[in-house]
Amino acid sequence: MQYIVQYLDKITNVGNFFIMDSELYCFHTDGSIEKFQGRASVWKNNFNTQYFVAKFNLQFFCTWRDYNKILFFDCESGIILKEKKIDQFRILKIENESILGLHYTSLDNKYQFSVGKLNKSFEFKILFDTGEAAPMQFLDKFLLCTKHQNLLIGYLLATGEALWQLDFEVLLGRAGAAVYGDMFDHEGRLFFFLSDVQAGIGATFCVSLETGTVLQKIEHFKGSLQLVNGLLYALGINNIQILNPNTFELKKIDCSPILEPKAWRFTWNKYVIKDNKLYFIHQQTKGGGKAIIGTIEIKTCKLLWHTEILIEKGKYWIAEIKVNENKLYILTQGGTLYIYELTSF
Repeated sequence: MQYIVQYLDKITNVGNFFIMDSELYCFHTDGSIEKFQGRASVWKNNFNTQYFVAKFNLQFFCTWRDYNKILFFDCESGIILKEKKIDQFRILKIENESILGLHYTSLDNKYQFSVGKLNKSFEFKILFDTGEAAPMQFLDKFLLCTKHQNLLIGYLLATGEALWQLDFEVLLGRAGAAVYGDMFDHEGRLFFFLSDVQAGIGATFCVSLETGTVLQKIEHFKGSLQLVNGLLYALGINNIQILNPNTFELKKIDCSPILEPKAWRFTWNKYVIKDNKLYFIHQQTKGGGKAIIGTIEIKTCKLLWHTEILIEKGKYWIAEIKVNENKLYILTQGGTLYIYELTSF
């Protein structure tokens, strides 16, 4: 197999970006959104948004700003079709038929939270209150909330019933324990990584979403998790870790023969797993100025490609890495989006 990566283009002044229906949208640092098809700009409008866009009701796209206004705009033209004002509301999940999010009020500097829903007729209502627990992630049937930064509470979405509560510090046995990376639902079990970063201590936990019972603690599986094709992945500084979430069998692939001669190390919380390939970043920890982007074939642990990315003066790291279909996207801290085309044959 031959693997070719070809530089296509770069876009500047990008604060964030997303790909929807294989089309690229860039949030620029001036508050505007720009749509691209290939290398051509289709439209650019200033929405002054808070960097969250998704499809709603199969025909509109929406974003939100100022925590109180949701904008619905046409993807083809970039024209705003409708505005919906909802005070103190933050979008967390968008489905075809509804928008779910966090609604809050403040009294004496204390926040009270609830779950709000906007339906396809643009009618808004509060579903249930969660008190001081802030909604953070919607799953299929459950809602995850955090309280006082160290408590995780599981709610049943259908009724708003609090099913269970877990204390991160008790689970890990360390004060200051916190979740790093995303949480994943796999067949009714929740996987997440807890760490006391200062002490360098961490572990991955598997708990029942229905009861909150801890089913497994995996001490040697550490890092920002990704769930790909039924397997969980994490990166060490020089290895790829793969966990079977059904059997808890753990496999580690040593990549030090590739990394050590070049004085590289994996950036543990920014990577992509796709089609048996790891897309990784090596970032300079001192001085900044450049980063290495590379591709490793996981099965053979073979370095397929790498390149050097220059980072703007006064900036130090890669902000985002994404792969969509046959495109690789790299966003620097200074707002330059690099685009590469991936070809395997």
